[in-house]
Amino acid sequence: MRNRVKRPISFILILCILITSFISVRAEQVQAVENPNVSEDAEDEAAASTDDQVNQLPIEEYRASGSDSNIPEYAIDGDITSRWSVFGDGQWIELDLGSQKEVSYLGVAFYRGDNRAKAIDIEVSNDQTTWTKVYSGTSSGTTIQLEAFGFETVTARYVRVVGRGENEWTSITEIHLYPPHPDGFVLNDLEIPPTGPDPDAPIPTKPGLYYADGKPHKPHEPQAVKGRKLNAVAFGANPSNNGEDDAKAIREALNKAKPGDIVYLPNGHYQLSSMSNDGVSHLTMKSGVQLRGETQDGVLLVSDHANEFGEHATNYGIVIRIAAQNNIKISNMTITSSWNLNYSTDTRVANPDRGGPKQAIYITSSGGKPSYNITLDRLTVEKFQRIGVAIINSHDVIVENSLFRNATDVAEGGSGYGVSIEGKPKESRLGREDDSYFNVVRHNRFIGPYLRHGTLMQFYTHNNLIENNKYKNIALDSIDFHGEDEYMNEVRFNHIVGGGEAAIGVGNPGATHDAAGPGNYIHNNVIKNVDRYGIQVYLGSPKTVIENNTIIHFTKAGSQGIRLKNAPGTIVKNNKIYDNKANEFWGIIALEDKGDPGNAGNGAGIPKDIVIQNNRVTGNTNGVNISYGTNILLSGNKISANTETDYVNSVAIPKQLSGIEAASVQKNASAPLEASDLLVKGGDDDSTIRTYLKYDLSQLSGKIATARLYVYGRALESKNEKTTVANSLYGVEDDSWNVNDLMWDSNDAPPALGDHLSTIKVKDDGVDAWYVFDVTLFVKDQLAGDKTASLAIAQNPELTGYLTQLYNGEGSDKRPYLRVETYPVVELASVTVTADKTQLAPNTSTLLHASGKMNTGSDTSLEDAEIVYESLTPELASVDSSGEVTALKEGNAVIKVTATLDGVTKSGTIMLIVTNNLAITAQLSVDSTLGTNVKERVVDGNLSTRWLSSGTQPPFLKLDWTSAQTINQVKLWSGHVPVTGSAGWHVKDFDLEYLDGSEWKTLQVVRNNDKDAFKEQFTLLEFDPIMTTSIRFKFVSPSWKDTIARINEVDVKFVQ
Repeated sequence: MRNRVKRPISFILILCILITSFISVRAEQVQAVENPNVSEDAEDEAAASTDDQVNQLPIEEYRASGSDSNIPEYAIDGDITSRWSVFGDGQWIELDLGSQKEVSYLGVAFYRGDNRAKAIDIEVSNDQTTWTKVYSGTSSGTTIQLEAFGFETVTARYVRVVGRGENEWTSITEIHLYPPHPDGFVLNDLEIPPTGPDPDAPIPTKPGLYYADGKPHKPHEPQAVKGRKLNAVAFGANPSNNGEDDAKAIREALNKAKPGDIVYLPNGHYQLSSMSNDGVSHLTMKSGVQLRGETQDGVLLVSDHANEFGEHATNYGIVIRIAAQNNIKISNMTITSSWNLNYSTDTRVANPDRGGPKQAIYITSSGGKPSYNITLDRLTVEKFQRIGVAIINSHDVIVENSLFRNATDVAEGGSGYGVSIEGKPKESRLGREDDSYFNVVRHNRFIGPYLRHGTLMQFYTHNNLIENNKYKNIALDSIDFHGEDEYMNEVRFNHIVGGGEAAIGVGNPGATHDAAGPGNYIHNNVIKNVDRYGIQVYLGSPKTVIENNTIIHFTKAGSQGIRLKNAPGTIVKNNKIYDNKANEFWGIIALEDKGDPGNAGNGAGIPKDIVIQNNRVTGNTNGVNISYGTNILLSGNKISANTETDYVNSVAIPKQLSGIEAASVQKNASAPLEASDLLVKGGDDDSTIRTYLKYDLSQLSGKIATARLYVYGRALESKNEKTTVANSLYGVEDDSWNVNDLMWDSNDAPPALGDHLSTIKVKDDGVDAWYVFDVTLFVKDQLAGDKTASLAIAQNPELTGYLTQLYNGEGSDKRPYLRVETYPVVELASVTVTADKTQLAPNTSTLLHASGKMNTGSDTSLEDAEIVYESLTPELASVDSSGEVTALKEGNAVIKVTATLDGVTKSGTIMLIVTNNLAITAQLSVDSTLGTNVKERVVDGNLSTRWLSSGTQPPFLKLDWTSAQTINQVKLWSGHVPVTGSAGWHVKDFDLEYLDGSEWKTLQVVRNNDKDAFKEQFTLLEFDPIMTTSIRFKFVSPSWKDTIARINEVDVKFVQ
């Protein structure tokens, strides 16, 4: 019995040892998977890494079955932060060793390889036709570094890695191929490159094409064609639209081209069906080579990336790819596709008929090396799904003179962008080679409605320039700062008409979006009739400058010119917003930002630290509305002639008021109570105490928003410990009391309690705390009255009182105070007076015009004001009730205008020169005018203005009167403006003539005139009196330096 028992036990022990040994051996294998092709020797070798570099097999070429925007080249670029990605079981990347070599194992690193495993096959071949599987297994799911995948040594030229498994995405960051190694499967470690910006890189300080030190960056000029002109037709391309693939022939021409060469496409239809070695792009460009068509409309590159299914389907179709290349120009062609289904304008739901390539032109870095000095000129880009031109982690790319239209999808998720300039998501690369900056988009047309965005910037891209483009009817934002930290970019001189969201949007909701970065500069753009917003800044986008833009002709109800939400530090200045007649339109509006509702309110906030300065907001439905915000400065704005409301400011300004009197009074007490502690106690006996407070409201202005009384203290006793004591606040109408005479006995009674205002419950927990009474309505009434507010704190006299103590220590910040929030008062601050004429002859008239400026700095019309006109020099001029001034005799007449608007009265004056200068009553005529330097300036009494002739013909200046005038003196000022000009530009030679009947006669001849207005000198001509209806100056030599006459002033008189 004992042996029988021992034998099974011994057998079980031996079996356990064998199983344990088997498991231990299997644990030492590179991959714990069943693989009949792995040799016994290979299974015994362990993967390792070493500090010494192991020889890798050099990869000569590559190709892949497909990819998304993460191209196959990224799997062999030595950069663990880039990756090749493709969707679908069985997708592969193939590596060419150039010749047959021994291969023993691969090192493969996977994207997110530390938290997910990936099944792969490894296949080898010598002819790309017959393939042998040498490995099938799964990654560890524990590392982002290279993992060894070993097999019995084979001789092969081509090696494939094939993605397998339930996870249909294959994402590989790097692949190494190794020959046999005596120490097993030894791998070279992948260096993890530095992330984030270079810590020594200077921070950009000026938006647009400027270096960090403020010096301008000059955009590159395309590299000149110094080499050969390779006609793609000679390589087999057929422009006849025969349905056959032309991509292979164009690729062959590009491959043969050397730096300085150009590949030329005659007008015609070029069908693009086959792919380059990345499995996704029809054509790939290399440095120094140009691709040029005969004409923009005549050359059609037609991609067969038509739909997401069918013979030529790929997950991510690209027409032309540029990766880490430079000095390339692509010009004169249309890039389109064979897609011919239905377009969609739905910006939320993907178009079920979408198709075409995902990107038309895809410009990227590779291995940390950027693409740069790329020029795209005179292209038409259409029938793509996601992006017409993508510029990623690259610099000095110019897109110009091109047309973008007709994306096949405009839904959310990245579809329908004309040009997208991108950095690296969530990581600044400032100072690194693959930083995104100095890209230019100029002189292009973006035509909707089948574009979601015309031009877009995102992901830490900076110092780019978007200028002189035209946008029409874009589905959402025409120019979009996409809410991914893009900063210091410049957007200028663009013309934007129509569109569904904003002409220019700064910030963006959804996914990982929120605020744009700081310092973006938006200026000198013209924006017409967008559906919703001209310029929108929100979700926390900081320090945007919006300047010198013109926003006009909005017609969609509820639209807004400049919309500021959570936009800290925004500057809005010198913009012109006019002729926007849409219902409920506002020129400039500041609003609360509730954040992104789909992202837990991310980006919520209110406008703060905003400057709104020197803007013209006139002739709209509504002007400026400040509904939320803090520290918003308005100055110098002209806000007038808007049909409904010019200006609304609902942002309350807080002010804290200290009490001018504070005391407690106890019933039947023999002396006043100590003022350092204010006491309150109820009941109706000798222990009853009230507290009285008084506040001066005269320093408040504007409309009351809220008023609250803050007191600090505690209950000293209550009916039950740890409960609360009710204390009530009352208004007091009698303000005559003071601390020194406040008594409560049979002879003296304290001020009577008025209306009950509010009640608080003070805790009896031994802890002092702040308590707040609402006194808004009472303070409003008192501000409208005697501007003094008296308050009393008391307890119910019908109940037993419980003592409450409120702190009132001298110099303490715990004393009771009144916090009042007021909306800023908007009232007339000044009156300005102008006149049709500032110089008058006796017995002539002019009309005055009065305008006002509000205390906000905004201009205002005085149409609704009461206006009184008064002459302060009645002996020189009179004025009637309509503002018409009549000159009486020579001198400086002063007229005062007093305007009363909404109860506020302000005055302004104007000085009019009453002169015997007959020139101001004459009709002037001249031979020509240069610019805005008109003839009326010679009689405006101002040497700083002048008439200029064009200089193209002999100049003259003629004065005509309706009746004959007696004249014996003429003064002429000519030359540059005093102080700011320079000497020597005055008239040299001229003749003065007068009309005698119908004959012109010479009155004076002046040669070598030396009187220069720059020196405040004038030419004096005196002669015997004449009677005439006309005189004229004929300028023989208009200037000592050129042929332009410069006349500052003319004075014509009869001197007794």
